[in-house]
Amino acid sequence: MRDLRFFLLAGLVLAAAGCADQQEGTFQLRPVPLHLGRNPVQDPFELVSRVELGLLDEQGRASSLGSFSPLASFGPGLVDLAAGAMPYLLGLNELGRPVSAGYASPLQLRRGQRQVLALPFTRLDALVAARLLPEEAALEDPFAGHAPALRLDGSFLQSGSAAGADDISAVLWALWAPERLHLRLRVRDQQVQAAGDGQALEQGDAVKIYLPSGDLLLGADGRYRAGGLQPVGEPASRQVSGGYLLDVVLPVSVTGKNQPLPFDLRVIDSDGSGPESVLTWRFDPRSQETDPAPAEYGQLIPAAPLLQLLAADSPGVFFAGSDGPVQLGGSWDDERLLLSAVVPDDEVMVSGRLEDDDRVIFRLDLANAAPPVAEPLRVIAITISAGSLEAHAGGDEPGSLQDDAFAFTGRASGTTLAEGYRVELQLPWADLGLAPGQPQRGWFLGLQVSCVDSDSDGTTTADWSAGADAIDLWPELLLDRLQP
Repeated sequence: MRDLRFFLLAGLVLAAAGCADQQEGTFQLRPVPLHLGRNPVQDPFELVSRVELGLLDEQGRASSLGSFSPLASFGPGLVDLAAGAMPYLLGLNELGRPVSAGYASPLQLRRGQRQVLALPFTRLDALVAARLLPEEAALEDPFAGHAPALRLDGSFLQSGSAAGADDISAVLWALWAPERLHLRLRVRDQQVQAAGDGQALEQGDAVKIYLPSGDLLLGADGRYRAGGLQPVGEPASRQVSGGYLLDVVLPVSVTGKNQPLPFDLRVIDSDGSGPESVLTWRFDPRSQETDPAPAEYGQLIPAAPLLQLLAADSPGVFFAGSDGPVQLGGSWDDERLLLSAVVPDDEVMVSGRLEDDDRVIFRLDLANAAPPVAEPLRVIAITISAGSLEAHAGGDEPGSLQDDAFAFTGRASGTTLAEGYRVELQLPWADLGLAPGQPQRGWFLGLQVSCVDSDSDGTTTADWSAGADAIDLWPELLLDRLQP
């Protein structure tokens, strides 16, 4: 995996009480390639001569901040950031044409702090869908805070003409759950015109979604025509500044993270004054067919939640616990893996018995859902209580782990805090059958974390994303390093 590094000094202008206060912060993007198991399976820099850095605003407008050579540092200086600005990268070939792309979640800069954003970076025939966590599914806007998956502009024009991005362009957000695909399309269109009564939907502004089970045509007004692909519930639509927004939920079956799902997308702009303009994500210009053939579809990759472990100063992630958001963090070096969890708890239970205490279970999948592995054990589980009690188990599947299946020589500790507790794990790589220095920067490992809350009124368990036994859907940790 090639290494792309740059720092951007960015300024955010905030207005308060009639005056402006400028806050300065920095962010760093860490491109994350497609991968199966521990290792990347695609080099998105293979044909890249230049990399363009830019920002997307909440309305889907793109602003380039400049370009640079791969592996180079890049700093465009002080930049005004609009609320919700989302960084993007485009990999450009020798002719200046895009060959790879990646999008990051909205920036949240704070004075004097550096924000590190993992950014899925893929060739143009793939897009990455983020995991919809259970606590997000109940939100009014589950897409808030998530990175876009795809942007279509004039470079994807299949027919007609495009008078710039404001005339026809679209940004797609994609979230997945095991049986659902949640999509949001933010279409820029200067003249939104849905099909009239008695007209076919494609005679007005519309989008068309393609999956192996069929296709779905969605009008700008939310009306739809299912071609074998029936939405779950009614699609939602509304006009927004400079275009329209569509939300739709589709039935899919995701049996494993990082497993490609054929997918394609088309945007139709019909202004009523001539032939419609059509953007299509993946199509063969030599084809005489109206719709893209299934063999031409791109790949939608259902990604797992990611804990990006740095050699130091890892930014950490959060997930919903019983009494508040649980913070995961850690680091690593050639000798060991370090993991921590800070768990909010309004009634910390420390009884002297592990099975009765509040506790955290760290589960590691060395195969990261792509067995076999050369190590003696594929899965290990280490339980740590708020009172520093511990247990260890291992095996080939999470449902059949054996107690004390490996010799644990590390350290496990629990500490009670004012509003909860913290557990820390120091796990030597040698305990997992890995030689010192064998784990490499760029490795992906499966990681499931469960918080067991033992209160006077009962016991509840909160898992990070997938359930403890759904090993093919577990979140992941990425071994990474930042260079100064």
